[in-house]
Amino acid sequence: MRIIEKRASGVSVSFEHNYGQANAKGAIELSYGFPCDAMGVILPLQYEAARANLAKCIAGLDGIVSMGVREYRHTFTLPAIGECECKAHVVLSGFTNTCDCGADYNMSGQRLADRAQWGEETGETASDILNYERE
Repeated sequence: MRIIEKRASGVSVSFEHNYGQANAKGAIELSYGFPCDAMGVILPLQYEAARANLAKCIAGLDGIVSMGVREYRHTFTLPAIGECECKAHVVLSGFTNTCDCGADYNMSGQRLADRAQWGEETGETASDILNYERE
């Protein structure tokens, strides 16, 4: 197998304008969060209920106060993509990655032995053998 796209990691950044209310002890607890840009400008809201909650927060009803903008960072991994011997592309995202032609590969793109040769004596469990994903 020839790797045509290497595995890569990335970071997704999003922002949320948070609003809170005082709890019984007087501390402000997060009550509402609305997606926004880095400057705190609220992004369009899909649901009427969300728009009503935003209006309530902006008006400061029920003791609601702004808690400012919070940045969220999420890391993720994009799996490698390999080209099978049959020239089909295979996403290498799991323990076993099966091409439409029936060839099995591991996450590194190494061709695995025929399934008839798999078993506990070679370290595979029934779960490994039976739970594969086809792309």
